[in-house]
Amino acid sequence: MASCNVSSHLVVDVLEKDAHLLRDCARLINTLRIPEVKIVQVLSSYKLGVATSYDVFKAIIDNWVEIDGEAATLGKLGEILKEMNFLRLAEYILKLGDPKTQIVAPPKQQPTNSIDISQEDKSFNISPPIKTFVGREDEIVQLKDYFKEKRTCVVTSAMGGQGKSQLCKKFVERIQEENSSQIVTWFQGDTYDQLVTSISEYAERLDLQLKDCYGKRIPANKLIKNIGAKLLPKKFPWLVVIDNVDSEYDGFPEVVQEFTDLSASVLITTRCAKILHGVTEQLKLKSLSDEDAYKLVHNALKNVDHADVQLLCKMLGNHALACAQAVAYIRAQQNCSTAGKGYKISDYIAEFNKDKEEPVKYKLKLYYDETIYIVVNKTMKYIRETDGPQGEMSQQIMDVLCLVRPDGIEVQYLHKLVGQYVLGKPGRPMQWPDILDKVEKLVDDSKCIRLKYFKDGLTRLQELSLISVDYEVVSVHRIVQKIAKIDSKYAGGYILIPIVELENTTAPELRHIISIWESIVNHDKERAVFSKRYMPHQIFSRMIELNMVTELVAFAKTNYDLLSTLLGKESILARRLQFDIGWALREIGKYQDAIDMFETMLATRTRDEMSDERFSEEIERCIFVAKVYLRVIVGKSDENIFDNLSPMLSMFLNQSIRSDSLDFEKPLQKLVQKPEKQEAIAHSSGAKGDECASPLEKHRGIMTGCRLMMAGKHSEAVTILREEYMSYKTKYGEEHWRTLGTMTILSYCLWKAGNREEALQIMREVVTLDKTVWGPDHHHTLLKIGILHQWEAEMAMTNTN
Repeated sequence: MASCNVSSHLVVDVLEKDAHLLRDCARLINTLRIPEVKIVQVLSSYKLGVATSYDVFKAIIDNWVEIDGEAATLGKLGEILKEMNFLRLAEYILKLGDPKTQIVAPPKQQPTNSIDISQEDKSFNISPPIKTFVGREDEIVQLKDYFKEKRTCVVTSAMGGQGKSQLCKKFVERIQEENSSQIVTWFQGDTYDQLVTSISEYAERLDLQLKDCYGKRIPANKLIKNIGAKLLPKKFPWLVVIDNVDSEYDGFPEVVQEFTDLSASVLITTRCAKILHGVTEQLKLKSLSDEDAYKLVHNALKNVDHADVQLLCKMLGNHALACAQAVAYIRAQQNCSTAGKGYKISDYIAEFNKDKEEPVKYKLKLYYDETIYIVVNKTMKYIRETDGPQGEMSQQIMDVLCLVRPDGIEVQYLHKLVGQYVLGKPGRPMQWPDILDKVEKLVDDSKCIRLKYFKDGLTRLQELSLISVDYEVVSVHRIVQKIAKIDSKYAGGYILIPIVELENTTAPELRHIISIWESIVNHDKERAVFSKRYMPHQIFSRMIELNMVTELVAFAKTNYDLLSTLLGKESILARRLQFDIGWALREIGKYQDAIDMFETMLATRTRDEMSDERFSEEIERCIFVAKVYLRVIVGKSDENIFDNLSPMLSMFLNQSIRSDSLDFEKPLQKLVQKPEKQEAIAHSSGAKGDECASPLEKHRGIMTGCRLMMAGKHSEAVTILREEYMSYKTKYGEEHWRTLGTMTILSYCLWKAGNREEALQIMREVVTLDKTVWGPDHHHTLLKIGILHQWEAEMAMTNTN
């Protein structure tokens, strides 16, 4: 029997899977008859990078439910999505329940001590184990024994492909079946940045703030405490799984400690048995037992010879991944034709031994690596030789999949990358905008190099256990990736990097592009850099636009080292990334480190930089802003820094300084002026004619007004700032951040000049506009409200006296 209602959280999770719906959300809002005033705030916040796509869809659905009440059903939403031609989304929506099932919004947030945790919030990033999972009962019992006590940390270690993650998924499935109150959060732990990003995504799910009142990212340790404050009042048991931690990187032990301090249990998977050695329980996985390996093969194949099953498992070392691959191959052979039905395990063993006699071209570390290589390579060879165009497409899909992040890529974006890869191959000279245009029209253009076989090729890879597909998200095992990289010689990366689109990518999509870039850099640094030397800076700029703050510093440092080695520390691109490091350090609140970086740049200026006064002036301004933040936020800095500086002025300066507009050397201007999208480094503010102007030129009047104000020449400063305000208002409109920033500085200057009535009037206008543009709870709005209240209090005291 279908449930009578379904939470809007589940509906939003489905809608968020299609990025195209977000781009067409205006039509969805109109169709659902949602008043613009109810949705304008979240849309504005999304454009500014403050809100996420989840926030947008949540606001849309919750407002629709509030308006339509009982008429807001899965069936009605499904019909609307079909009319908008989002057929697959409509199909997934209707899988949530009966068409008559009512969508309900959760009650508005209550104080922390009375918050209830929704069932969907008790599970984060959890997927079921693979269907072929068998055995490991002793290990599951051992895990249960370890976790009888809270605050336990268990490290599960084994070589790749032995089923560490699958064991943990099975364990999670068991404990959630036994206790519906069990909270399980699954985080990706390959790197510190990836771990913090995963934790941040869960915090967003719980509607927790990711930024403080100054707009800075809340540190990971504090974010974990905030998550705990939301979860712990109900005293539910909490298990934290951190997957694929293959090195004890900086910050990892502290994150684990934060979770255990909150009485959470922590389960870690790794290939390195030394992770947190001596302070955790250790569970070292071995190959499957003879009994479990036998079950895996025997359960999947019919009418098999007992001795053959035993021989196959022994030959493959009872290795879980190898056994699963072999079973999939044998089953495919038996199903491919009438003749294939006679294919036996003994045939596979004979072929395997023959393949093993051929010398392996590549250096492999262990015997087991060689076994896995032969098994996977054999499967891919079979696909290429027997599946025709579909097999060719499967290979091209794998060429791309081996380079992206293994933990999941949406089918829709994978399709786009594969299209770019296929159409960008040598012998098909096309400009990248033409390639993108063709990829968008693949449905109507069957001549596009067999891309019509994409779905069949993907299904074939899934049938042969090379990939898994869950809710339109594709995942691939890291070992399979490694083998596919060897065979493809990283060809997909060298074709994709020069042509891949960055402009409209989402954060998850950009992380896949970063993975492709890092893959080819690890393969051949020189070839990678010279295939597209501006790629690191363009990725960094897009990361800023997408608010990927936690990942900025590591990316900038890694690529600075890369470019410094290949191009020299004084090269333009290395210097730009050096600046990026300083900018990123300031963004994550490491103000003193940022100051040190900028001061190092000043001390090591190149000959061209020393001849350009603007370069030194802008770097000094970066140092100045970092010192302002250090004083205003942290509460320490040089005492002689301008005492009468408004915090809002520092915000304005912070927003205006971006490395993509610093003019390090004149030849960069030629690069900026190139018409090709993929080489454009400067980002326009939105007004015609300012695309290549530096911050100094864009804000020279503002800076002059500020200097006059700080020198006590208030009347002269007010005159200049009024002119700048009118200029910005005409050029950008009254809601643009530059206009609002200028209004704030003008009001502050008027206040200092003694014209307090006009200053109050302008500040009230700024607060009203900020509530519309940023939202009432945004740090920009809150700071200006604070200034306004302070001024009003001072005026009241003056009038009383």
